[in-house]
Amino acid sequence: MVIVTSLVRDNKIAWGGVSFRAGDALIGMIGFELFNGIRLGYAYDFTFSDIRKNSSGSHEFMVNYCFDLSLGKSSMKYKSIRFL
Repeated sequence: MVIVTSLVRDNKIAWGGVSFRAGDALIGMIGFELFNGIRLGYAYDFTFSDIRKNSSGSHEFMVNYCFDLSLGKSSMKYKSIRFL
């Protein structure tokens, strides 16, 4: 199965995208960041495979939290562009 996904993020607040599962479905998704790493999103899955006879698509609601794992990291500055 081939899956292709593309996401665009605007100003670290809103995001949207499209995903495609070859021979199966096209998915559209949108979302936004509320505050302090909490994100909400919605996706709709429009199916073209044989399952569409019994389903008109599916809805997905997402809640995501991103942890800040910078605990104990030193504030060392590198002089090489390799580490930018």
